[in-house]
Amino acid sequence: MTALHFIAPSSPSTSTEIIGLLRLICQHIGGGHEIVVLGTEDEAKHFRSIGLNVVGNISGIQNQSKTLANRINALLKTNASHQHVLYAWGYRSAAALSCVDTAKTKICFIDDIEQEIEIASSKMTIMTPSAETAELLATRSIPSIHITEPLIGLRPFSLLIERSLARNQLGVTHDFLVSCVGQYASVQSIIELLMRMECAGKPIKLVLPHRYGYQSELMEQMTGMNIKQHVVMFPSHLRTVDVIHASDAVWAPNTPDYVNQTGVLDVLRVAWEGIPLAVTKQHAVSSVPTIGNRIAWASDEIDITAWLVAFEQNRDEAIQTALECAHRIRAFTSPTRFVDGFLMRLPSSARF
Repeated sequence: MTALHFIAPSSPSTSTEIIGLLRLICQHIGGGHEIVVLGTEDEAKHFRSIGLNVVGNISGIQNQSKTLANRINALLKTNASHQHVLYAWGYRSAAALSCVDTAKTKICFIDDIEQEIEIASSKMTIMTPSAETAELLATRSIPSIHITEPLIGLRPFSLLIERSLARNQLGVTHDFLVSCVGQYASVQSIIELLMRMECAGKPIKLVLPHRYGYQSELMEQMTGMNIKQHVVMFPSHLRTVDVIHASDAVWAPNTPDYVNQTGVLDVLRVAWEGIPLAVTKQHAVSSVPTIGNRIAWASDEIDITAWLVAFEQNRDEAIQTALECAHRIRAFTSPTRFVDGFLMRLPSSARF
């Protein structure tokens, strides 16, 4: 039985970690694996360059008038004799696959939810890494979907850019460098933290998240307040894992009240790498079983400011705490554990 995987790399809900989990499944689960990229030919070429068996790409990921779903339907009809199990990686791919009329088994892995896009009524199994994502999907009352127990995992990186080289690429040498994760981080939270740190006499350089959704709004406000110099744009030629290793600490800000961000894999990646991390208890990562409360430790962002102000004096303790947390998280998110958990959650019709 062949697994046919769909993934939309340019979608905001398709993180680097989602792509990493797709690679894990293709590498460690037997049977044939074919990948259809919901995006451009250049994106398909990139996936081939990292060793994935890409059989084609389908454009039109906005799925207006169900164009994308119709193209997926046409693809499946041309291969009607193949015994495919269909997998969607990321919310955008899952939403497109939910509109496809097929008797084939459909399985999705979703971290973050795109609120403006709905999943149609469709018989499929959905896996998520956090209880909060599962609960939000459940509140949408989508008929016929089955949401499994949360499943977390991360694909290790075998090669990292040397820290000093990465800092040079960021244009930062001796400054206190803090990376920000979460593409929907609150503009107000970022500005307020930078202002508090400046008032405390502990200015920082803050690297904005990869594909930050509110960048233009943030820069407009910061220019008017004359604090733009504290922000570093995320370089297109570096990976998030290289940037966080170049940082002294990492911060996952809260999201605005009108955004219900549920993604947790980016925060788990920071914790996995053993980098000092500041997250409030309101973050979705707190709902991750067993380890969530260890990661999301701060009562609020005033608490985080105090932690950053005292960071230099407590650096060794912060690093030791981060390494101890990483040791625990690596046990819970190991590739072997993820693959085993993935297989256990598959419906009988999708067994390899």
